[in-house]
Amino acid sequence: MFSDFFRKLRLAVTIFVIFFIVALFAIIFGYDGTKLNFIETLEMIAIIFIMLMVLYVIVYYWYGKDYKCPACNKRFCLKKEGKEVAGRESVSVLVKANTRNRDGEVIGTQEQYIPGERVTYKITYICRKCGARCHSAYSKDVSKV
Repeated sequence: MFSDFFRKLRLAVTIFVIFFIVALFAIIFGYDGTKLNFIETLEMIAIIFIMLMVLYVIVYYWYGKDYKCPACNKRFCLKKEGKEVAGRESVSVLVKANTRNRDGEVIGTQEQYIPGERVTYKITYICRKCGARCHSAYSKDVSKV
């Protein structure tokens, strides 16, 4: 339930840090029309260095935990070996339907449940360092209409 929220949070924080670093580069090189003296330039370079380290920590710890081997605990070493369907079940899927006028413009939306199925996938990973195999599973709701 919360995995989508944390993925969006992780992406938002990463984009914010990258935007902040790009803005600091723009200030240093004078793209906003201001000129900085030597001390201010050094301060900006130090701030950029700190933000790059924060970006490194975000990428290493937040994104690396998704590809961490459970046997040897090394990050970024799991390689996807295969994906197979583990199960299917019938469910109702919530979809948004757009209401359009004669010109084709969207004038409103409504939500409705339609028949669908929940497909559960099993993904097999293999560790590049120790060779251990591990599995994960995720579900996806697919509409039949």
